[in-house]
Amino acid sequence: QLVHQIRFLDSFLNKNVLNSLDGLSRRIAYSKGSIQRIIKCSHRSCGVTEYFIVNQGKWRGCWQSEGTVELSALALDRSNRMQERKAKIAMEMERKRREEAEKRMREEAERRMREEAERKRREEVERKRRDEVERRKREERAAKAEKKRIEREKKKREEEATKRLRDEIMKKRREETEKRIRDEIAMRRREEAEIEQRKIIQMRILEQNAATEREQKAIAIEELRIKWGQQPLLTVEKEVKSKKKKPNTSDKG
Repeated sequence: QLVHQIRFLDSFLNKNVLNSLDGLSRRIAYSKGSIQRIIKCSHRSCGVTEYFIVNQGKWRGCWQSEGTVELSALALDRSNRMQERKAKIAMEMERKRREEAEKRMREEAERRMREEAERKRREEVERKRRDEVERRKREERAAKAEKKRIEREKKKREEEATKRLRDEIMKKRREETEKRIRDEIAMRRREEAEIEQRKIIQMRILEQNAATEREQKAIAIEELRIKWGQQPLLTVEKEVKSKKKKPNTSDKG
C-alpha cells in the first residue's frame, strides 16, 4: 500500500523540473555570481506562493507566482534557505552540544561536589568516630587514674591510720614503760627510804642500846665504886671476876 501511494504521488511530479533543479543545485555553488535575478521574499495566499524577484544588487523588483518564476532564482532561494537551515541546524546542534557540554560539566561539578560533600561527610563521621574513641579512651584513662588516685588515697589513709595506731600503741607502750619506770623508781626510792629509815631506826636502836649499856655500865661502875669503897680489895676483885664470867645477853653481844 505504501509503494502504491508513492507511485501515485510520483505520477504527479514534473520530472523535467526536478532534473533541472537537481542540476542547478549541483552548479549553484559555482554559479551564484552568474545569477542576476534573486528572490528577496515570498508570500503565500489562497494556496499560491508568490515571490518578490529583484535584480542582483538592486531593491526594485516584481512579484511572480511559483509557475512563472525562474528556476535559477528559485533554486538559489531554496539553496540559500537550505544553507540557512543547515547553518541554523548546525548552530542549534552547536548550542545543544554546548548546553550538553555545560550540562555534563554541571553534572560533573555537581557529582564532584556530591563526592566532595560525601567525602567530607565520611571524614566528619570518621573524625567524630575518632573523637568518640579518643574521648572514651580519655574517660577510661581518667577513670583508671581516678581509681588509682582513690586507691592511693585509701592506701595512704590506711597507712596514716596504721601509723597513728602504731604511734598510739608506741605512745601507750612508752607511757606504760615510763610509768613502770617511774613506779620502779618510786618503789626503789621508797625501798631505799625504808632501808634508810630502817638503818636510822637500827642506828637509833643501837644508839639507845649503846646508851642503855653505857648507863648500865655507869650504874654498874657506880655500884662497884660504892661497893669498892665499902669492901676490901680482894672481895671486889672476886666480884669483878664473877661478872666477867657471866654470859652477855645484850643485843650487841
